[in-house]
Amino acid sequence: MRDTLRAAALLSTLALAASAQSTDKQNMVRYRGQTRTQDETQTLDRGRMGSEDAVPPNPIVLRGVLVDAGCRNRSASNLKKTPQPVVGSGGGPSGQNASASLSAQGITVDQRTADAERADILVHQVPDLRTRQDDPTCAITGNTRGFALLMDNGRFLDLDEGGNSMAVEAVQGHAAGRKMLNGFGPGIKPRAAIRARIHGDRAVVEELQIAE
Repeated sequence: MRDTLRAAALLSTLALAASAQSTDKQNMVRYRGQTRTQDETQTLDRGRMGSEDAVPPNPIVLRGVLVDAGCRNRSASNLKKTPQPVVGSGGGPSGQNASASLSAQGITVDQRTADAERADILVHQVPDLRTRQDDPTCAITGNTRGFALLMDNGRFLDLDEGGNSMAVEAVQGHAAGRKMLNGFGPGIKPRAAIRARIHGDRAVVEELQIAE
């Protein structure tokens, strides 16, 4: 009788062990080749926060229009506008009839008087002051501190610090850029080609050239 009970207990123990081993193997098969749950992923990726696009291993050539990165209105329609003309660089506005009159708030002034008053005001608009006025269309002026590239596909990339230094040198070496910096030309939006790596919305520039 005792031998029978011992044999039954031994068989029961072996059955439990076999069942536990089978369950472990099933779990291993179940996880093999399957996507892990969020909890499991968080365990594997513990210490990582957020994600970012992969940076190309090699720099690429980007083409577009060089603009002022500090401009507030970055809408596509505003970026496509031509720079505003220089104010006060050559007398009264061109194309106006000298005999015409100007009206504002119910007061009418003849063109001669308006031109005389304007001349008194614009005499203080010296070239250095004109070149340091921001352009609302995001054109580059003497007041530009940061540059950006508006790519042909519409993407807007800020240049890194090295790219900003290269852009300053390129603007200074450009004919229209020198004219603008001397206060005798409007802001500029020159076409440029840069060799850079893209990191998010920023271009890490290695080379920059402005088209003549």
